[in-house]
Formats: sequence, C-alpha cells, structure tokens
Amino acid sequence: MNISILLMEQIIQLFLMILMGYLIVKVRLVKDEDSKVLSKIILYLIIPCVIINAFQVDYTMDTVKGLLLALAASVMIQVLLLIIISIAGKLLHLNEVEIASVYYSNSGNLIVPIVTFILGQDWVLYGCVFMSVQLIFLWTHCKKIISRESSYDWKKIVLNINMISIFIGVVLFFAKIHLPEIINNTLGSVGSMIGPTSMIVTGMLFAGMNLKQIFADKRVYFVSFLRLIAVPLLALVMIKISHLAMFSADGNKIMLIVFLAIITPSASTITQMCQVYGNDSRYASAINVMTTLFSIITMPLAIGGSSFLEIRDDPGDGVQHFSFCLRLGNALQRGSGGAGMAAATQQAADLRGVDTLAGAERKLPNTVSQLPHGHGAVHPLDLGA
Repeated sequence: MNISILLMEQIIQLFLMILMGYLIVKVRLVKDEDSKVLSKIILYLIIPCVIINAFQVDYTMDTVKGLLLALAASVMIQVLLLIIISIAGKLLHLNEVEIASVYYSNSGNLIVPIVTFILGQDWVLYGCVFMSVQLIFLWTHCKKIISRESSYDWKKIVLNINMISIFIGVVLFFAKIHLPEIINNTLGSVGSMIGPTSMIVTGMLFAGMNLKQIFADKRVYFVSFLRLIAVPLLALVMIKISHLAMFSADGNKIMLIVFLAIITPSASTITQMCQVYGNDSRYASAINVMTTLFSIITMPLAIGGSSFLEIRDDPGDGVQHFSFCLRLGNALQRGSGGAGMAAATQQAADLRGVDTLAGAERKLPNTVSQLPHGHGAVHPLDLGA
C-alpha cells in the first residue's frame, strides 16, 4: 500500500473518531465539559501505559545504537525547533496555545499505526523515543506556558506519572527485564486507547464551538500553515544537514520515523492540558481539528515532496516485501474465510522460507496495520543520503 494512501486512511479514521465525540454531545448523551474526565485519563493513565509498553523489546546492541540515534535526532530537532518557534512566536505575536500547537506534534496518535504497517512492530520503539522526548518538553515547557506559571516546579515535573513511566521503561529495557505477559498485554490494550479517546475528546469540545466562527478565523489557518508546512520543512533541512543517519545501519529508517513524527497535526494533548490547567481548550481543539483536516493533504505531500531523497535498502529484500504485501492482499481478497487466510499464510511463508505444513507456521495478524515487516522495505525518503 502506498504510504500516502495509508496516511490518508489513518487521518480519516481520526476524523471519524472526532465525529463520534461530536455526535455524543450533539445528541445530548454527554456534555462537552465531560471531556475533562477523559483528558485526565489520557494524560495520567493511557500515555504512561504506551510508554512502558513501548520499551518492552529485546535488548540488542543494534537496538541500543538505534535508540541512541533516535534520541540524538529527537533532542536535536526538538531543541532547535523550540528555539526557532519561541523567537518566531514573539515576532508573530503568537499566544501560548498557538505556540504549543505549532511546536508539539500529534505523533502519539499517528506514528504508532503508521510505523507498525510500514516497518513492523519492532520499529515502534524508535517512534516512542521521539514521543518520550516530546513528553519531557510537554511536562516542562508546555505545562509552564499553558498554565501560565512563572517558574518550573521541578518536584512536580520529576514526580509526574509520565516522567516516572519513561524512567521505568528505560530501566526495564537496559536491565533486560520483561514484564509478565498478562501485564504487558494489559498495558498494550490500555495504550491502544490513546487514539480513539484523544479524538473523542477533541470532537466533544468541537461540539460546543461556533463552527462558523472557527472556519472564519484566519488565525487558525495561519497556525495550521506553521504547524504543517513551516515546521516540517525546517525539520527536513535539519535532518538532512545533520547526516545522523550514517551512524547506524538502520539510520535511514530511524530518520524516516522521526520525520513522520514531526509532520503530524498539532498535539491533541494540548487540548487536554488546556482543560486541566484552565487555558483556552476550545481554541486548542479548533487548531487540532483544522490541522488534522489539512494534514490529509500535507502529510502525503511532505513524503512525496521529499522523494528526491530515496531510501535504497537491499533491492532483493525490497522487492520481496512488496511481493509479499501484494500476494497477501490478493490471497485475502480471494477468500474471506479460512481458505483465504490459509492461502495468505502459505504465500507469506513461501516468501520467508517457512514450511507451514512442517509445523513452522507463522501466525498472521488479523489487521492490516499489523502486517509483518520486511527489513528491506522501500520508502520514498532517504534522510541520510
């Protein structure tokens, strides 16, 4: 499946979730103010589960090198962007919600399903490195400007459940400790709620707004331009001139993951923070909805526009992965029952040298977003060339 089509499908799914939140308020099942409870659940329960679960991967030197590369790229880009956006905010007279909306991306809701499909579940960890770095900024810089605090309360920052979750996840990874399967599955199940609940909150808040006023507000369009056009261009230049990809065999893929995390719409977490800390949550929600709407166009363009930077993995692996996806899709289309799945399983096994009849059958996932990844997947973005 073309990455642009995949991005569009994921964004449309987010819009359907927003619509659900909008409708439950409009039919008076709940009030828009009730979304504040959901916001607290997202911030203090769901996100910590996502973080800890992401670090439950096997410890290898390649993984460590990849983590360090993802960390270096994430810190470099986010620090530089914060400086640039803070200066631009003063020059352009942006308020706290606008600065936060331009700077913070909605990577948590989009990067996980996209990376899972394109590269496989094992690569989600590197996207979570970007998310973890952003979370540190969210609970320091963003919390400070949204709550209009005059200084940082370091005790609250250090003892914040999200910070503790990052620490726990890192310790478990480097200590090579795997949580019991029942706990890990529970964390994964709760963490998977992050997309739907965040979008439902946005829809609930959107239902309490004057839609004509939102779409007539030129300021929202300007902030959307900065978030979806200016920031990705800046990030692309930073990644390209840094040559960080050369420090790892998987550097191109890791840089692709970082770039995908940056080009997403404004973070829905800003809306939730505005609710919890008493800022303009409706304006934050309006920006989130508008950037999500425009990202249907801008995210595929951001990938397509960088096609002159092609990733070149081993050609054979890339062709094999493409062939696997194509044949798997054809097999599934031929039969919706057991026969179709069996054919898909055998064809996938044939491509990977596995004899299902000999008892070495690989269990295929039941959703397209969980397709197995190929190490030679071809992507239209080589940020390390």
